[in-house]
Amino acid sequence: MLPDTYEIKARLWPALLAAMPLALALATILNLEWWRTSLVAGASGIGLTFMLGQVARVLGSRLEPAMYARWGGKPSVTILRYSNDHLSLHTKAAYHRNIAQLFDIPMPTETDEIDNPQKAESAYKAASVALKGATRDHKKFSLLFKEIINYGFCRNMRGLKPVGLFTTLCGAGVAGIRLYFDHTTGLPVSVFAAVTASASLLMLYVWLTVVTLEWPKAAAYAYADRLLEASTILVTERKT
Repeated sequence: MLPDTYEIKARLWPALLAAMPLALALATILNLEWWRTSLVAGASGIGLTFMLGQVARVLGSRLEPAMYARWGGKPSVTILRYSNDHLSLHTKAAYHRNIAQLFDIPMPTETDEIDNPQKAESAYKAASVALKGATRDHKKFSLLFKEIINYGFCRNMRGLKPVGLFTTLCGAGVAGIRLYFDHTTGLPVSVFAAVTASASLLMLYVWLTVVTLEWPKAAAYAYADRLLEASTILVTERKT
């Protein structure tokens, strides 16, 4: 069975970025003819990518509770709170009405949220789950699907960060040893060693400075915005 769009972009792309330095390092160690080296790098890269694609899903999912705790909760839930100012009061009120109409989930008032925050939070969580269930048509809700892919990519990249750091350090180490050997023995500089070193150092910078717990936040909030916007589409469809 071929991977779908979500699996390719949200799982396999992060896995490919994590696997790339290790595949290049293997090709550098073997030191074969360029075409054989390319085949080894490609084959090993594909194998590592599919293996790490499954790891990315698990590690990304495990990381979500820590991310949500850092952000104050799951974005598709927190932006429904009156205490959260991500949405304007008028927009929030419209979404509350949509949800109550679509799913028969009574939305709390601001006073209700203050008096009984746990009950209000339960209603917001139920609303989020109901909206997700009603928006599984990727063609109809294409913008929503794009945002969940973006979030999945960022989340899974962060989940793979320990693996990515390990592979880039391995790649940089192997390439450094090979380049030093070529230099001290007077051999021509290995092209694959130079590529491995460059790619590994670039990815090391990305893993250390870009892929943080805050990185998926913007994508998560963008997805939450599109999810709640879908409630308006659903209400309009029901009226027609």
